[in-house]
Amino acid sequence: MADDNANPDFPIICESCLGGNPYMRMTTQEMGQACKICTRPYTTYRWLPGVGQRYRRTEICTSCAKIKNTCQCCMLDLEYGLSTRVRDAMLGGASDLPTGDANRRWALRAAEEQMSKTGKGIVDYGKMDSVAKDTLKALARSSGEPYTSQAKRKANPICSFWLKGKCTRGRDCPHRHEMPKNKEKLAEFLAKSGHAAPQPRSSSGTQILDRHLREAEQSNAQSVTILVTKIPDDATTEPILRAHFEQYGVVKSIVIAVVKKSAFVNYEEHEMAKAAMAGGDEQELQSGEGVIKLAWGKSRLPTKPASSSKPGAAGQRSGYAAMDSSLLK
Repeated sequence: MADDNANPDFPIICESCLGGNPYMRMTTQEMGQACKICTRPYTTYRWLPGVGQRYRRTEICTSCAKIKNTCQCCMLDLEYGLSTRVRDAMLGGASDLPTGDANRRWALRAAEEQMSKTGKGIVDYGKMDSVAKDTLKALARSSGEPYTSQAKRKANPICSFWLKGKCTRGRDCPHRHEMPKNKEKLAEFLAKSGHAAPQPRSSSGTQILDRHLREAEQSNAQSVTILVTKIPDDATTEPILRAHFEQYGVVKSIVIAVVKKSAFVNYEEHEMAKAAMAGGDEQELQSGEGVIKLAWGKSRLPTKPASSSKPGAAGQRSGYAAMDSSLLK
């Protein structure tokens, strides 16, 4: 059996892992890696089942595959296409091996000797009763894609790094770059990867917007100015606007922009402006000229007059005293 591991003629793989490409090329590497069961080195095989699919390779040696009657690639049962744990549960643990290294090597050596004499492994389907066979067949049908059929191999799995936005392979990535059709699986994956509540791509923009909204609310809490827009042409006069807004309080001043059909109404107190805004964003003029639109406005800040007598004024360098004009005479 050691010769089989060193240079077997062909790997023991199921039809689903093999694929349906009749012109498939398979590469081999002698003593390429250790078997996942017996940890002995064996000849590995690597192939591409079809176009658009990922490369497949063997994971266990030929001896272990014969003893346990499993595929070297997917390590599923060759008869029913089920997990060996499910199959062994129905067989009463027929293919269980010891966990210790020495005991496992002894059990594998004994199984190899038995196989060389009888040609059968440690799995005997003839000892199963009819109930166990029917159960295994039902499980094989419910698995969705039994390995005993000529079913098409599933496509490559979806790239988990691409779903996180961290895949750097691009077109060279062997996995699919697409969103899963099942939204429940996508939500489960995002929850496991810590992306259950994804943040927007530009969180700084959201923070800036929130800051502006807070600043606007604070300024509105002290503002005494109302911006009036969409004023009708016949109502762009101060008497008409003053007659409408004086019902809410004392109007300090009104600044009208006739071209833009807008105006700024300044009250003496904030409560008066708040009462005017409580009437609604759109109000009808008392004179019946039409409807105007209201919004909170900002009053102009008083400009500081420029002083030319102090150091650092316009036309002078800061840190230098002004030159005495008498020296120029």
